[in-house]
Amino acid sequence: MNRYSLLIGILLAAVVFSPDPGVSRASSAIHDFAHAPIFGCVALLLLQWLRPQVFARTWSVATHYLVAFSIAVVLGAATEIAQMFAHRDASWVDLRSDTLGALAFCGVYTILDQRVSRSAVRFVGVIGGALLLVWHSIPVVRVTFAYLHRNQDFPSLIDARDARADDFAKVFRAEGEYARLPTRFAEVDGERALHMRFGTEDWVGLDLDEPYPDWSNFGTLAMDLTNPNESMLDVSIRVHDRTHNWAFADRFNRTYRLAPQSRTTVRVPLLEIERAPLGRRLNLQHVANFQLFTSGVNAGRELYVSRIWLE
Repeated sequence: MNRYSLLIGILLAAVVFSPDPGVSRASSAIHDFAHAPIFGCVALLLLQWLRPQVFARTWSVATHYLVAFSIAVVLGAATEIAQMFAHRDASWVDLRSDTLGALAFCGVYTILDQRVSRSAVRFVGVIGGALLLVWHSIPVVRVTFAYLHRNQDFPSLIDARDARADDFAKVFRAEGEYARLPTRFAEVDGERALHMRFGTEDWVGLDLDEPYPDWSNFGTLAMDLTNPNESMLDVSIRVHDRTHNWAFADRFNRTYRLAPQSRTTVRVPLLEIERAPLGRRLNLQHVANFQLFTSGVNAGRELYVSRIWLE
């Protein structure tokens, strides 16, 4: 076994047996991004391995690149299949990243490969490869800015006055958009809020995944909510931490009744949230999820969420 095949084997084993990326947006983005440089390196190692081989000595330079690229893609597919036997899911997105990385690294390498004599080929290769890598990096950059924005806005968990407030907020099973509050409820002209119209399914509302996790230096969770309907509206909230076992009794659950045609600030003592799980304390330094939702009995009704914050 030569050094090239050994290095390729190490890289492939790292892909197959790497730890599960988990559910955080950051770990998933880094995991997806890493496939491209790993299989870019695999493609370059294959190029170096193929060069002295007897069967490849009559090949053109283009054939060398094509074969190295093709083998890298096949190995990428093989690692995805192998992950199924390692209790991991195969992913077309990962295979796409493998392919993109192999192609991009082959393109960039042409600027260093003395066998590539045509300047035009080198230029297209390095520019095309660089552009592919930049394009592949966009999701990581977006996630980085999302975390920066979330951390800068804390102790606001969501503020509908900011158009970027939906980075970690998702409306589920309901219609949702940022819109102006009805004039009779607005404190300033043009005030915006997250407007939700509930559907017929049960448990519809707002999911705030990965809020800023450390709530331990605050005393209250506050929610600025507007019920524009002609009748009372019951809304529920739930909060859980990273060690939540998905049992109802292992999180904070509470329902609040909003008066009709009213804008209300609901305040929840964090001590109540901390003491909510049965048999343990909810870890306020590692809060993992917040949800504001209602049931299908409120189908067709509306709710405006102006802001959710800690104080």
